[in-house]
Amino acid sequence: MIIGIYHIFITALTIPGIYYIASTVTRRLNTDRIKFLGGIASVMPQFSVLFFYGCYILAILPGSPFL
Repeated sequence: MIIGIYHIFITALTIPGIYYIASTVTRRLNTDRIKFLGGIASVMPQFSVLFFYGCYILAILPGSPFL
């Protein structure tokens, strides 16, 4: 039960962050085409680290030793 609540809490915090970062990238680079987004880590290093961290949190299982 507690792990389910933990999972809902973490998901509720990270999904809006992922959408915010994706919309910031789209607005700053004026494109949403993947072929034009190459090398984005060199242009926006802080956002790429935050995006990776957010995706990592969403990918792991609650209670996983990788947390």
